[in-house]
Amino acid sequence: MNLRFLPRILTIVALTLLTNIIFTQPSYAQSTTFECEKDLILDELGIDDYKTIARTPRGEFPIILWVSRDFERFTNRWGKPYDAMTRCMEVSRRIQDYYNCDLLDPKYISGATIPWTRDGKTEVYPVVVVTHPEVSECSSLPFQLDAPIVKGLLFMLPPEEDYNSAANQLRKILEKLEDIRNNSGLPSIEPICN
Repeated sequence: MNLRFLPRILTIVALTLLTNIIFTQPSYAQSTTFECEKDLILDELGIDDYKTIARTPRGEFPIILWVSRDFERFTNRWGKPYDAMTRCMEVSRRIQDYYNCDLLDPKYISGATIPWTRDGKTEVYPVVVVTHPEVSECSSLPFQLDAPIVKGLLFMLPPEEDYNSAANQLRKILEKLEDIRNNSGLPSIEPICN
């Protein structure tokens, strides 16, 4: 077997499984789904960007725009760089997992920093996490050989970004999504640029 095709095969299998999981969620979670989507407007301009969207019965709302290229120098366990598409897919899945387990409550969204040692150099990265006490019982964290495993990790930010600001913005987004779900208006949502 030619091993150079293995990463592509694994990606196809993972996408197939992810698609099956997303479309077979229990009814309580079907009111809102979180998905990674290519930004078609930017794509027409030749810009390859992705966004995490909240798909609700009342429409789609972008919640994270994946614009940072800071993580492309890192690779996952298959040697694929953490480009916008990879980060978008992984984080969208995490958000959906926490949502399905009813742990994506604004009061449990927090910011922090984590050290990441790579090639003998330690850098501190800001992160946004879910701090719900039951987080480890419900959601499986991604296994990454070269990244720190952080309980409740939603996403990492570039080193210069403010984790408190990102966490506050995500809390506001989640509150607005709850308003949408409760039919109390159709607020505009300003997505996080990450």
